[in-house]
Amino acid sequence: MPPALWVDINRLLVPFGKHIRIGRLPYCCTCPVLGYCRQVGVVAHR
Repeated sequence: MPPALWVDINRLLVPFGKHIRIGRLPYCCTCPVLGYCRQVGVVAHR
């Protein structure tokens, strides 16, 4: 990813990590990219 996009991508990924992909029980039911996710390491979700 080009360094020029880092700030913009960070603004998208930080809230995603805080509100959807949180800890051991992610909110998979509200995830906008669930269709692309391999859910590696996810054994339970909300």
